[in-house]
Amino acid sequence: MKTVVGMICLFFSVALSWAQMPGAATCNLKYGATLNLQKYGGGNVDLIVQESDLRSITVSTIDKDHLLPVPSVYIESGGYWTTPGSSPQRSRKQIEKKNGVAIQGTVSQAYLIYEGSGIKVFYFDSTGAEQNSCILFILQDPKKSGLSSSEGIDKQR
Repeated sequence: MKTVVGMICLFFSVALSWAQMPGAATCNLKYGATLNLQKYGGGNVDLIVQESDLRSITVSTIDKDHLLPVPSVYIESGGYWTTPGSSPQRSRKQIEKKNGVAIQGTVSQAYLIYEGSGIKVFYFDSTGAEQNSCILFILQDPKKSGLSSSEGIDKQR
């Protein structure tokens, strides 16, 4: 029985290594961990995959390129004003698992979770990820990477 389980695990890990999006970088990211997109050619944006369930993916972004002003505030108890400053733009969104992209060589789909600053990030819906982690495909803008927009992915109808 242990041999069968071991062979099944080996099959899924080999199948995962074949699951690639040509021209895309693959990242195994723990849920709640920060991925800075700058090292993949994007802007100074941190991407955090909060959670995933059967229907949706929850993602947060922290955009350090677009700062929001923080006004000064009067503190009555101390009798002073705080210093004005700036804060990164933060957003959180829930993405439904609909209209996924079929990945060649698998039955799993990838979902677009971020698009901006010249890159696209796809969440790969697969059981082959490490525990408490997800697999992301990071694809540079086809104009920058030299790929056509449909190369390596098949849109499902």
